[in-house]
Amino acid sequence: MRKIYHLIIVTSYLFLISASSVQAIDPVIIKKAKPGAPPLKNALPRDGDFYSNDIDGVPTIKCSGSWSISQTFEPQEETTKTTDPNTGQVTESTSFVPYDVNKIAGAFLPVQEKWTNLGLDGCRKHVASRQKAISGSLAVIKKGFLSLDPNKAIGASNAARRTTPNRFLRCQRGQRLVKSVKLAFGGDEGTFTDEQVAWKCGGEFITVVDNEKLKCDPVRISDIAIAMNQNPYLDLGSTDPSGNCTIGATDTYIFYNPEADCGSTAPDIMGPLQNFASAPSSPRIQISPEQACGLYRATVEATDIGSNTRKFKTWSLENNQPVEIENKKSSIPWGNAYAYTNLSYLVKPKQQPVPMLDLCSKGEDTHSPNKPNPLSFFKFAAEFYGKVKETAETFSHPMQYEVFLDQRLQPGISADEVALKNFVTSKDQKKYFSDVRPVSSTDDQGKTFDPGNPYTRSFVSKQFLPKSWQ
Repeated sequence: MRKIYHLIIVTSYLFLISASSVQAIDPVIIKKAKPGAPPLKNALPRDGDFYSNDIDGVPTIKCSGSWSISQTFEPQEETTKTTDPNTGQVTESTSFVPYDVNKIAGAFLPVQEKWTNLGLDGCRKHVASRQKAISGSLAVIKKGFLSLDPNKAIGASNAARRTTPNRFLRCQRGQRLVKSVKLAFGGDEGTFTDEQVAWKCGGEFITVVDNEKLKCDPVRISDIAIAMNQNPYLDLGSTDPSGNCTIGATDTYIFYNPEADCGSTAPDIMGPLQNFASAPSSPRIQISPEQACGLYRATVEATDIGSNTRKFKTWSLENNQPVEIENKKSSIPWGNAYAYTNLSYLVKPKQQPVPMLDLCSKGEDTHSPNKPNPLSFFKFAAEFYGKVKETAETFSHPMQYEVFLDQRLQPGISADEVALKNFVTSKDQKKYFSDVRPVSSTDDQGKTFDPGNPYTRSFVSKQFLPKSWQ
């Protein structure tokens, strides 16, 4: 039975890696990293700009490196005029005037246009793709759930739903409901964001689209959770002809302790919302428990596409002592997909060992359309560098940097690596993966840390293409 379960879980990854390069979606362009939850009532706010993890208050992985600032100085010329006392003729002569260089300046751009991580895109498609059809006839909605098209993100997501045991899926989604409420109303720090998942236009719910529906109300996951809590015994697997959930057993709860292991069988892992979070008694918008449950089925995935933030620290060395220490934060697009603690239940059997990968190792990869918020550090260094005489001189000064990543990224990325390699025969694993491959991708100057393996995903995806396409 264990082998069959293992095979089913691994097979689902076909849809993940097949969809990772062909699904056309709008890129996430983060303009500014902002802590906390997106405003509840904003019409289509920039959810990607907000992050929920407190990088200063959680365990981190530190990656270190060095760089240098440099500045070129041109020679200075001085023109002298001489008048002949006999003829009165004026002549000019030019000479170089040496000067000392005692200070240089330069920029460090650790997060700019060359964001290279496509691995997070693939993970998001598998575990955080929402249904497009959330209103209309039940036949249309069901058709969306039946899609297994690997060229569409929802096909990858449906594959994950069908290959993940229901008790794990219920737990993962129930935890997300609770975490969204805690973030929206209690300032909870975690790895979930309170995403907008639909619009309510009159009595109809429609999917989130790019154009702003100014006369419609945004529906967030916290709205769905609060409405469902008014009847916490809904049957999540059964709907009426309108697509709304029906009443279920009174011993089956929707909400799960967000800190629990989804593999636990402890009775207190589930319960009413008030056991795990403080929330208003009624939702912000008019929505029935049955309607909310229908939206839960269509839009609430195991994890989310929110940003996960990291911190850059830079400093200059003067006499081997750090000076001009500066810290800035940058959000990783879709980083939360990997940072979810219970992600491993979606990608592999729990019994399979997962070696933890070194997230600081780097290698070049194809540029991603997604962009973190840009960062720049402008540094000065004061010391005597030399004299500039007749030719231009370039002087440099060593700098140091550290990148702090949320430690919760490591288990998710490592589990993803194991699941991908399950597609590769032991012979090919020894041939292509015997060495230690970098699991972070970077730009051509080695200045970024984009957690997610650029090699394994690319190699495995080719195994499902005809040889002439590889």
